[in-house]
Amino acid sequence: MGAAESAMKDLQVGEALPATSGVYRIWTDVHPCVYRGQRKATVFIRSFADTDSEETRKFFENGIQTLRQLRHPCVVDYCSSSMTKSELCLITERAQPLDLAVEGLQSVEIHCGLKNILDSLIFLQDCADRCHNNVCPSSIFVTSDGRWKLGSFECAQKLENSKHWVQTAFVKTVKEAAYVPPEDEEMMNNDTPAHARDSYGFGKLIEYLLPFMNDDLTEETKEELNLVMTSLTSRTASLRPQLGAFASSVAFKNELTDMIDTLRSIHVKSAEEKKEFFGSVVGRLRSLPPLVVARRLAQLLLSRYVLLEPEAATHLLPVLLQPKGDDEDETSGGLLPMGLFQRYIAPELSKIFCVHECAVRLALLAEFPRYVNALSTSVLEEDILPELLLGMKDLNEGIVAASLRCLADLVPFLGAAAVTGLPHKKYFADGKPKTYEPGKQSSTTMQGSDVIAFDAERNAIDQIAKEERKRQQKEKMEERRRAMEAKRAERPAESKSTRKMSDMTVAAEADAVSFPNAQLALAEDAEDAEVEVGVEVEALADADTEDAPDWTDWEESSSAVADQTATLFPAAPAISIPSHAASLSTTQNNAIQSAERTKSTEVAPLGAEFDVMALKVKKREQSVDEAELMDFFADMTPTFADKSKKAESEEKAPAKEEPAGRSSLFGVSDQGVAEVDAGGGAWGDDGWDND
Repeated sequence: MGAAESAMKDLQVGEALPATSGVYRIWTDVHPCVYRGQRKATVFIRSFADTDSEETRKFFENGIQTLRQLRHPCVVDYCSSSMTKSELCLITERAQPLDLAVEGLQSVEIHCGLKNILDSLIFLQDCADRCHNNVCPSSIFVTSDGRWKLGSFECAQKLENSKHWVQTAFVKTVKEAAYVPPEDEEMMNNDTPAHARDSYGFGKLIEYLLPFMNDDLTEETKEELNLVMTSLTSRTASLRPQLGAFASSVAFKNELTDMIDTLRSIHVKSAEEKKEFFGSVVGRLRSLPPLVVARRLAQLLLSRYVLLEPEAATHLLPVLLQPKGDDEDETSGGLLPMGLFQRYIAPELSKIFCVHECAVRLALLAEFPRYVNALSTSVLEEDILPELLLGMKDLNEGIVAASLRCLADLVPFLGAAAVTGLPHKKYFADGKPKTYEPGKQSSTTMQGSDVIAFDAERNAIDQIAKEERKRQQKEKMEERRRAMEAKRAERPAESKSTRKMSDMTVAAEADAVSFPNAQLALAEDAEDAEVEVGVEVEALADADTEDAPDWTDWEESSSAVADQTATLFPAAPAISIPSHAASLSTTQNNAIQSAERTKSTEVAPLGAEFDVMALKVKKREQSVDEAELMDFFADMTPTFADKSKKAESEEKAPAKEEPAGRSSLFGVSDQGVAEVDAGGGAWGDDGWDND
């Protein structure tokens, strides 16, 4: 049978089953496991002691050999095994002993399970010519989908040899006393029928299970089961009937067993039988517990033969493939709640999507909008989406059209980019009017899934805060102005011109101090900053009107200052300074320029900052006495040679007065400068030609 290492190295073993199970009468350890990384299985381990006889080993070898030879839906599937001198290892499909699982089963499942064991024993006796000889709860196993299967064939023998093994010590050890027939207890070797032990064990099994299902069985079914149990547990072995006599008994019939039998043979049913079955199957399914439908019928209802039936697509699939909502009653909507649907139906759908058959694929795609929300994102992205994209490439136009519709249903779950594989950007604007209800939050979708929430109460609070900031800003400005006015009032009396100059400086400084506050407000909010700057400018205009010094006589004062300077310094020419070009200190200039920008004064021509100020020089008038004293060469008239006509014309021409405008520093004639000024301050080669 191979080395033990070859079987155990491919296992991922889980925790051992509870020790309360009767399976430990035969096996040392029982663990659920994963076989070869993908198949769920159960491993049975028997450790041999030195006291174990060779006959004991032969019983285990017999059980493994029998299990390998039998193939039946109600017999445990064999996977692998290994045996050494000290240990035996048997690996089967994942299953749990009945004595551990029975309390978690529904009554209809237990009733149906009895029918499964009955079928397996009939098959064993009629087809395999064998008897089990150890029918008990620990030799029956329940799979994950709720099916009951027969196992533990260590005591199985052919029918003609069944009466010669009862004397062994191994049989006495492994069999439960309640399931040992009277003839074996009395060690009788008379001609006992070969089927008698299995009949007795099955009768005792019914007796063991009746308390778990009495509440849900009909009275007729209970009576029939009691009659069967009584006949099978007769103390006289020859009076026990063969199990094949109860194959069609009403004692083992119910809705679940009927639907299972019909679904397994649906491909051989006539058209009338199929129509009748699928027309009434939904009502029959609703009469069963949802857990039973999901656990026992999910695979059969989604089998290939069912999906190929047009009647199933009309009556069954729209109900089966739609999860049941919380607010739906028992007679409408889906069949299974969302939890059961995701546990039992969704895995089957993922498998069926890999079947490349037109009728099957069209049946799934037709109901796709009903169950797409029950599939996980990973299943949709890894299993469903590739199959839908493959369907778009098929020659069948029906599959292409259905696949495209299903791709549209995938967009809300996976996103447009994942479904189409194309770059996306916004081409369409949302022109819907915004709805506003006081005290309620409304939202408008701007782009994709981005939602901007609008809260009316929050906006009102923000508006109050903005108004408070404006008020505080105005108060600060007023405090600064009052401080400046107090400063001017405390100064000693000065000359009128000096005081006006000082007042202008102080006002400029006040403007320079107050003006940045408006700029600082710009950082808070775009709309509020615009309003606050307007408030600042308006306040400055009012302040200039009320508090600014009198500048009306500035030009006269400037002229007087220039005359006084000329008198004190005769050698220096008097300078008349225009009001718009007054020379102040750096701080005053900056303040005045800032204030003038705020007041939106007239903008100077381009390039005006490079102009040379016009200086008007007044010639000093000399008295007659001074002229006579200073003219040492009056009587010395020089004589020159004949002058050219050009020189004579220059002497005769009157002296051209120096223009008060800007002078050329780069060899440009005055005429050119005048032409440039007259043209509106042009800047460039065209405005500076002197042709």
